Amino acid sequence: MMKINEYISDYFENIVYDKTQNEDSFFSLTVNKIYSFESKGELDFGGSEFKKSKLKKINPVKKNEDNKYGWWFLEEGTYKVRLNEKVKKINESITLMVEPHERLRNCGVTHNTEIINNKGPLEVILKVGKNGVNIKENARISTVKVFK
Repeated sequence: MMKINEYISDYFENIVYDKTQNEDSFFSLTVNKIYSFESKGELDFGGSEFKKSKLKKINPVKKNEDNKYGWWFLEEGTYKVRLNEKVKKINESITLMVEPHERLRNCGVTHNTEIINNKGPLEVILKVGKNGVNIKENARISTVKVFK
């Protein structure tokens, strides 16, 4: 009998380390890139005047030269995060929901909850509280749960 979390991982590619990301009742997703919003966007009723906010990639910084992975040192604010994992298939009989990882919330940080309905890359909007947060490359920041 297949465990539910192994079933969830079957829907994704570019998994960093499947064995660690499979948890008791969910599958963890990891951070790949973080961007800051650099300009004001514009929204109108019909969309003909819509303008996306410009993004600026934030590069991770290694705490010391010997480290394999770097860190993002984020101040209070709103950021766009691209996750490592990509959706490789969709099954119409189930719903996949992405939500903030418990550890992320325990750092005073959250992101939007999303229902996955498209193949491809996943992005979330990260909201960092007043104390800021340090996030290491490939950190598990989101979880995926399945609903039938």
